[in-house]
Amino acid sequence: MPARLLIYLTFLFFSFGQLARVSFFGQQVNLYLYEITLFLTLIYFLFKYGPSPLKIFLNDLRSVFAFLFFLFLSFLIGAGGFSVRENWIAFLYLGRLCLYFTYLAYLMFYLKKEKSAGKTISRSILIFIVVTVVFTAIQYLFYPDLINLFYLGWDPHYYRTFGVYFDTGVSGAVFGLSWFYVYKRCRRPWFLLVVLLAAIYLTYSRSLYLAFILTLGIVTVSQKRYWAIFLLIGFFLVLYFFVPKRTGEGVNLLRTFSIESRIADNKTALSLWGKKPIFGWGYNRIRYVKKKFNLINPQDYEMTHAGASFHSSYGIILVSSGLVGLLLFLAAMFAVGRISSLASSLVFFAGVMSLTDNIILHPFILFLMFTFSVSPLSDR
Repeated sequence: MPARLLIYLTFLFFSFGQLARVSFFGQQVNLYLYEITLFLTLIYFLFKYGPSPLKIFLNDLRSVFAFLFFLFLSFLIGAGGFSVRENWIAFLYLGRLCLYFTYLAYLMFYLKKEKSAGKTISRSILIFIVVTVVFTAIQYLFYPDLINLFYLGWDPHYYRTFGVYFDTGVSGAVFGLSWFYVYKRCRRPWFLLVVLLAAIYLTYSRSLYLAFILTLGIVTVSQKRYWAIFLLIGFFLVLYFFVPKRTGEGVNLLRTFSIESRIADNKTALSLWGKKPIFGWGYNRIRYVKKKFNLINPQDYEMTHAGASFHSSYGIILVSSGLVGLLLFLAAMFAVGRISSLASSLVFFAGVMSLTDNIILHPFILFLMFTFSVSPLSDR
């Protein structure tokens, strides 16, 4: 009973996205309400199952432990070049990453051990997806931009679906992961599939479109359901011609500004990586490294969300842990993708999006990707 209640609460709190966030140290540290119940769930599992789930996880996914160990090693090696406060903040984010992989290990064990666990997880996921769809519809109709939160570091995202995640890349990844979960795990899912497709389209995120189409193409070819691609193209064409056209650069699919900014961002990442190519600068120290080399405004470097990362998740890992860390990260994600056929689709989808946006390292995405990957067939 405690585990079921904690899981339901975790998904409920997760459904509120950025609305359930508390920030510390000038927004350098962000804690989400669902992470508190997630941590309590892990404490409960630890007392109930002991270290056995981690031992099994170690045997099956050694590359995950190798990646996390190397991140910790690179963190220790570079600690001397940063203040106690900076090291403490960076260590918190490293601990968070370990928390999510530990959650994956215990969730897999819980689903195998408890007969009712599958029903709890599948119902929690469906409740979350329905709530997400409702919140996104309300946002798009009544709260079409984030201009009033621009002073807090958020982009306006005029007339786009960003839901409760305040970012079209992250929200688009949530919609895409949810779509593939519904497609592969739910019975009679057509209404949710159509609504999620509409939400995906209205993000106007080209990286999302590319990742979604490539992933769906692989899935349909493996299942020999080629008609799904034609239905998708037809649905997008209907939306293109019938959704009211909005003005603004964000909804312009031919915009070039975002491409240029990503190219410049990648050049910066490669430049910083070249200074420490083996072990990198340490996980989540990018904000301080940018400040050290005058690559960020020192007046608001704590506030801006882009200051602590690069557009690409791979750029973040490369700068944080060097080439070895990047290779170990790819091996870890490959291992996660082998958990199930759905896991392989989700990892590939998030991995393609992560070429241009920091997606696969985001806590929201890690939580959903890991949970969906091990989820059973829904009873609904």
